[in-house]
Amino acid sequence: MSTKEAIQAAALSISKGGVILCPTDTIWGLSADAQNFKAVNKIFEIKKRPAQKSMIVLVSSLEMLQAYVSEIPTVALNLMAKATRPTSIIYPKGIKLAKNVTAKNGSVAIRLVKHGVCHKLIQHLGYPIVSSSANLSGEA
Repeated sequence: MSTKEAIQAAALSISKGGVILCPTDTIWGLSADAQNFKAVNKIFEIKKRPAQKSMIVLVSSLEMLQAYVSEIPTVALNLMAKATRPTSIIYPKGIKLAKNVTAKNGSVAIRLVKHGVCHKLIQHLGYPIVSSSANLSGEA
């Protein structure tokens, strides 16, 4: 299977509420549609992860990020522009995301993925995914 075919198959699974295992820019992670409560909940169940431990959202562009947070502080823009390594930023208020992606106070951790298969997958989908390491919660 080519990379393009793998991305199409992964995108189809995600669009149907599935959970996939994919290489992100930092780890191999379990990923799902960040807007789909049931799909995100599947990751919590698979990992046996406490619901109060929110996960990270991955986006593929600044424009996508702008659509899912209420504001992007200038310091965040500066940090993203200067970062040479994958950098996750906690934003005060996530919008249009599944309720189980954001913390109780509405904040959300988001990372702009700049390259690789994960970046191509998110671009293909046109919306963010949630990701969490593939291990069981609390295990190596």
